[in-house]
Amino acid sequence: MNNRLPWHGPAWDRLREAHAQQRLGHALLLTGAQGLGKGRFALRLAAGLLCRSPEDGEACGVCRSCELYAAGTHPDFRLIQPEEKSVITVDQIRALTRALGLTAQLGGARVAVIQPAERMHAAAANALLKTLEEPTRGAYLVLVSDQASGLPATVRSRCQHIGFAAPPAEVARAWLAEQGVGEPAALLAASGGAPLKALAFHEGDAGQWQATLAGLVALAAGQTDPVSLAAGWQDKTTAPDHLQALWRVLGELIRWKAGGDAPAIFGPSERRVLHDWLQRVDWSGLFALVDRTGQALRGVHGGLNPELLLDDLLIAWTRLPRPPQVREAG
Repeated sequence: MNNRLPWHGPAWDRLREAHAQQRLGHALLLTGAQGLGKGRFALRLAAGLLCRSPEDGEACGVCRSCELYAAGTHPDFRLIQPEEKSVITVDQIRALTRALGLTAQLGGARVAVIQPAERMHAAAANALLKTLEEPTRGAYLVLVSDQASGLPATVRSRCQHIGFAAPPAEVARAWLAEQGVGEPAALLAASGGAPLKALAFHEGDAGQWQATLAGLVALAAGQTDPVSLAAGWQDKTTAPDHLQALWRVLGELIRWKAGGDAPAIFGPSERRVLHDWLQRVDWSGLFALVDRTGQALRGVHGGLNPELLLDDLLIAWTRLPRPPQVREAG
């Protein structure tokens, strides 16, 4: 996999210069929406930090360290991801802390990537604090997060922040075209401008998005009830994916209600149902539901019951208050 993405240039140049001047923080927090390639950036950075003969910050690809990294067997690299119940456990972080405290086996840096960092259990985040507060020389922590607000403030405040935004549309479209995507504009609209999410839709993940959208349209039309819909979603895929899609749909609906164009992600029949539904709900309820969805995303990453969260949100969808004129007319 090529971890170099064209819209990463400015962030990469800043970190490369900071490292060359010995100003690179021992703990980095890469933040931004899902699908912008933060994970790829983190792995590219890790390879460069571990390389014994880096070339302008990039891994050379041929030294012993690079060979081990490419094979997934580098003794001084750790990739920490959720294992149990979609959370990163305290035992994982304690094991990482011990590893970072050891002498590097290849005599260079030690690097750990934690992704997605917001899925650390509260106890795991607390266990990481000591490493953040008392860094070991030559050890680097790279935290990757789609929902940085889900991290404790004590963790966020001890990291150097690197923010990622959606690239200009022309850059994203050109990159997607290079990947063989025939109609990148529509996929970018469905993915909120995130190129990697658009590519995932192209390669098959669009089915999950369509399942979420179809369920919400059926709910808006009164063709299903929230409990049945939530149960069906639980059977088909992970709750965080549906919650993320719900958050995205609500954002598009708010823009549409504010006078924007009909979202390209909705088909003609979906637009008709959702347009009618929008006329029957009040602004305050929509904004409150967006906030609750964001809280639910953070909650499910923290180990809360996803089915109960989905039940709660979908029931709230059916009970949104009506605009004053609609209530008066009734």
